[in-house]
Amino acid sequence: MKVTVPNYYKNFKCIDALCEDTCCAGWEVEVDREKFSLYKKVGGKLGERLKDVMIPMEDNEGCFFRLKEDKRCPFLNNSNLCDIYTEMGEEALCETCTDFPRFKNVYGAIKEIGLAPSCFTAAQLMVNAPCPACLESFDDGDMSIVPNDIDPEDFIKLKTARETIFSILWEKEESGKYRPLKSTLLKILKLTRKLQEELTGSSTVHEDRKCVASDTGEDITAMYLRSFDGMELINKNWMEAVKTSEEFLKKCPPGTGYEKKYNDFDGHVKEEDMAFRQLFFYYIYRFFLESVYDLEPLNAVKTGIVAYMCCKRLCVALYYSKGGITPDEIADIFHLYSRQLEHSQTNFEYYTSEYRNNPIYSCATLESIL
Repeated sequence: MKVTVPNYYKNFKCIDALCEDTCCAGWEVEVDREKFSLYKKVGGKLGERLKDVMIPMEDNEGCFFRLKEDKRCPFLNNSNLCDIYTEMGEEALCETCTDFPRFKNVYGAIKEIGLAPSCFTAAQLMVNAPCPACLESFDDGDMSIVPNDIDPEDFIKLKTARETIFSILWEKEESGKYRPLKSTLLKILKLTRKLQEELTGSSTVHEDRKCVASDTGEDITAMYLRSFDGMELINKNWMEAVKTSEEFLKKCPPGTGYEKKYNDFDGHVKEEDMAFRQLFFYYIYRFFLESVYDLEPLNAVKTGIVAYMCCKRLCVALYYSKGGITPDEIADIFHLYSRQLEHSQTNFEYYTSEYRNNPIYSCATLESIL
């Protein structure tokens, strides 16, 4: 099987108990069928603990662990280590625990693996990775082909378009500098809208609906962040980051130069541009080819653009509030955003629908505020 990974993938190493935001807390642990079957056979005190917290799925193909009141996994001990791992070894861990923060997308004989920035260590790698980001491929010797109902022509179109998007993302001007990220994203948005119309054979005229800022003076990006209110909260630090942004905005009401500060941020923090290109690269790598199943590549691009806009807003607020920002602080914002969006099925499904139907996420709106 052909395996593809980002060029920084091989540098990832879990820091275990040293991690300040353990992946064993905040969301449900989904156990695959094989390990569910294994856990049901475990004896002794560990077996009793397993049976007490396993909640079978409706199809009985796996289970969930019932989390503790503080939303920690019931097997995460006070040292932030896993009791299942300690007592039974790594081979006893379910796929969720073995894989995270890795994700795997399989298309027949093609497997793509990456690292989600919802893990802070992975986010650090992303922010500090060499630019331009690139993908590396190798053959893992596995001759199996995962059955699927993928349309070969659609897959080739999407794969070719993704390569074009990556090329545009890292395109340089004659001066040797990367083309401005805003104009780059606009070009990618336009290209993808046209591609979606070609794939579905229908118009996306609803994407011309433009939403304007509210009468209160709140701009669209602030509305994006505020729309997280009421959603499932994965990490309380997310709300602290949003609060910092809101407090900063109150000091910059309309006409007081916020837009200039927002644009000046690019010049103050040279790491910022590359970090956000890496972030957008990640979202396209993870979700663009997945649209072969629903023929909505525009949603994948919107996911990346909105992530850029929201995370930049939070970075700008932090920078001006404390007089600077470090690469690790940028990585932390990426990690909080990714956790909030991607690691709650409820949140992710909500935003997937919003990108498709809400005019505040239409192409016309995004074009007007980028």
